[in-house]
Amino acid sequence: MDAIVDFAELGQFIDEPVKHYSSGMYVRLGFAVAVNLDPDVLLVDEVLAVGDEVFQLKCLSRIKSFQDEGRTIVFVTHQVDTVHEICSRAVVLNHGSMVYDGSPTEAIRTFREHLHAAEAPKYAHLHDGMKITGIRIEHPHESDRAFVMPGESATVHVSIETASPLEHPMLLVEVGDRNGRMIHSVDTDKLGVHLPVLNGVHEARITLDGLWLLDGDYPITVRLIDREAGRVLASAETALHVAQSD
Repeated sequence: MDAIVDFAELGQFIDEPVKHYSSGMYVRLGFAVAVNLDPDVLLVDEVLAVGDEVFQLKCLSRIKSFQDEGRTIVFVTHQVDTVHEICSRAVVLNHGSMVYDGSPTEAIRTFREHLHAAEAPKYAHLHDGMKITGIRIEHPHESDRAFVMPGESATVHVSIETASPLEHPMLLVEVGDRNGRMIHSVDTDKLGVHLPVLNGVHEARITLDGLWLLDGDYPITVRLIDREAGRVLASAETALHVAQSD
């Protein structure tokens, strides 16, 4: 009992009815009970999504100690970084059907491909008659691959439609992190790419070279800019998927 209360860090609330606990407190207590019952098989379902960082590290430490003892752990989660850290085998489920069973690295790639397959790019038209109508990321190393490896390049294809001539166009591509902060930026001027006067339908492309990014998903924002007026006319958003090798 003392070990459970100490692990859950709920000493001041332990005499309160569980029905008054928050969902996070309830999960903390449940995990603390489970790991103190000396189980041969531990089923963990999203428990690391609650609690502060210190408590999450405590849970991971206990899970790893179970692994060292040769116990079996079934870990259910959407946190792919944790899968990389603690799992030796991973299964991907899609609407109840198994789509992959194997190495964690390949499982995470499969998970991300299915997760983002139904996501459509987002478009914003900030000036009448000026539109980005399409955005697509090409992975030149393997055309059927939906991700890049760290250090590889990727080409962003942009479809543009203008109702009137745009004489001084520029395209800006920004790569952000998962918190929305910009970590890389390039534009056609910096690349020495001269866009012609845009009038009607046009396609442009920008290649992002040497993307030394960690495993994960990175938002890509493309902006169509009138260089002379210094204003953004349209924008589009999609995502770049980076996967490390085994």
